[in-house]
Amino acid sequence: MFHFKHFSLYHENSSIKIGTDSVLLAAVPTLPNAHSVLDIGCGCGVIAFVTAFRLKKLFPDSQHNIIGIDIDERSIEDARRNLVFFPKSENQHIDFINISLQEYSKAGKKFDLIVCNPPFFSNSLKPASERKRQGKHSDNNLSFKELADNVTELLTPNGHFHLILPTNESDIFKELVDNKLHKFQETDIIPVKGEKPNRRIMVFGRDGAIPTSHNTLTIRASNGLYTEEYRDITADFLFVK
Repeated sequence: MFHFKHFSLYHENSSIKIGTDSVLLAAVPTLPNAHSVLDIGCGCGVIAFVTAFRLKKLFPDSQHNIIGIDIDERSIEDARRNLVFFPKSENQHIDFINISLQEYSKAGKKFDLIVCNPPFFSNSLKPASERKRQGKHSDNNLSFKELADNVTELLTPNGHFHLILPTNESDIFKELVDNKLHKFQETDIIPVKGEKPNRRIMVFGRDGAIPTSHNTLTIRASNGLYTEEYRDITADFLFVK
């Protein structure tokens, strides 16, 4: 079990365990008052739950419908188990569905906010576990093109799409959505001060008139301690010293 400050999540059965990428994707981008949220590849539900917590704090009087989807049945079992204990507000409805993005998109629903920490190790060495391969690799289950095409169809006219990827893969994805969605927020994640960024959080929308803002976030100082900016961003969630 992974313990946040205000709730805890089971992730023992999930194909991918809770990690820094998921927490940062949920905590870093500016959050709109999204009435409908879709978490693609939700795993144990960590991004959905952190997003729900932020929405409840920022917009306590608004209604929020949050859906998490994942092709891994045991991950969905963890997410549903976590839902029983999660302190959601009366204005929030949260559900998790064992289904692929390709199948789910056929329903034609639209979302104000879509979040995804996608499989990205395409064409690289496959892990031994089939479930981990499904969670980490984009070769067979969800290509970047399929992700881009489906998100474009599912996003409302004023909706936001939040995505985290390694820096090289982020450039590939940006090319795929170049004529479909506009990137208006970008945050490079630097693991240790002085090193190059190894992750990039991007926020996309349909309005090409919005200028793109570029930021960086350094997780650890050169002495190995967490930076003040990282502690500030995760203050509502993590026990960081």
